[in-house]
Order: sequence, then C-alpha cells, then structure tokens
Amino acid sequence: MYCFVILDNKSRFLDQSFTYHVPEKFENKIQKGMRVIVPFGKGNKNTIAFVYDLVENLTTEFKTKDILEIVDSKALVDEELIDLAFYMNRRYLSPLRSCVRQILPPGKIDKIKEYYYPSKNLKKDDEFYEVFKNKITKKKILNKYNIDEDLLNQYKKNGLIKTSFDINSNQKINYTYIFNLKKDYDDKKLPSNAKKQKEILDYLKYHKDVEYKELLKNTKSSKNSLDSLIEKDLLEIKKLK
Repeated sequence: MYCFVILDNKSRFLDQSFTYHVPEKFENKIQKGMRVIVPFGKGNKNTIAFVYDLVENLTTEFKTKDILEIVDSKALVDEELIDLAFYMNRRYLSPLRSCVRQILPPGKIDKIKEYYYPSKNLKKDDEFYEVFKNKITKKKILNKYNIDEDLLNQYKKNGLIKTSFDINSNQKINYTYIFNLKKDYDDKKLPSNAKKQKEILDYLKYHKDVEYKELLKNTKSSKNSLDSLIEKDLLEIKKLK
C-alpha cells in the first residue's frame, strides 16, 4: 500500500504531492485525512504530512520511503473536505499546504521527539544494550554516546531496536488515553521501592482498556508513577479522539 501526502512545510518548492510506502503494520490503521510522520530529504528529517489518498499499487515503479508513524487515531477530516482543499488550490491558486491547513483543526504541531527502545532481538550482551534498555531520545543517543546515524539505522534495519514518537501539539483536539499491560512486560525492571508502579501493574493484570484518569484514581497513584512505567516501556497506550 502507498499513500499520497502533502508535507507541512512552508517552502514553495515542496508544495506538491509526495508518495510514501505504508508498512504492513499500518495498513489496517491508516486512513485518508490523517497525519503521518515521514522521513524527508537526504537527512530523513522527521516531517509531518497529510494523507489525502491511498492506493494498493503504483502505476509506475520508483523507490519510496516508509512512513514512520501515524499521528492521529482516526481521520481528522472526511473526503469532502479533502476535495474542498484541492478545489481551493485550483480555483484560487493557493498553496496546497495552506489549503490543507484550512480544513484541519486549528493549531499546529510544534515538535517531534523520536525515542528508541530495545526489541526482543537485542541481547543483554550487546555492546549498546545499556544505552537502549530504557526508552531514550535520538538526540541523547547521538550527543552522549559513541553512536552515529549509520549505526542507529543499522540497528533499526536489523530489528534490534524500535522507535516511537512524542508529538508536542497546541491543537485543541481532546484525546482519551487507554492503558494496558504489554504482553511481554517484565516487572523486574522495577526497583524494589517502586510500590506505586507495582500497584499499577497489578491493577492492569486484571483490568483491560483502562482510561488514564480511572487508572490513577483506582490505584491512588500519581502521574509520575505512570510516567515512569511508560518510560520503562511496560505499558501499551492507545490514543482515542
């Protein structure tokens, strides 16, 4: 599957459609009207893009990059509004990016943080296991440890590490966060004095799809305890609009 996107970039030279491959893990989730994170340019800069169309196959073969992440839990706009954006582009010769922004909720995404964490394939005797054993930002990896972009990409390609994204947005979209235990969670990652974190894990063993406020209330826990478990990559989080 492939998606056609408009980049959220002010440059008039980039005011056009771009094509990206949709990895299999996203095929049942991606929809027209969603935003995604894509690698753009020679440096593969993480860039927000708006999906306006999807196809199973391309009519001509050319090299495409994979999308990295889906930003939204469901489409922000329907096909009628997407058509309206393209109509405004044709009728008034307005930049595509500007037309797309007109149909989206107000606000913008300010910053994207990329995190890395170990997959099951990363062994404890690996040279860099200690670096990746807890969720860590790409910026910190490159600045603090003897790891460069090439090595990082090699670890990703070999399936030794996985990525996740934290998106800082001032858009007024209300989300509900649902928590579950990860299937392969390991509570040995918890220090012996982390009683509240253990209580949260114990609660989630017997309760599924627990909403954020409900989880904190029923376990009488703080946001800090929950954040610590998220950093240790012990929880699955679903974001619902």
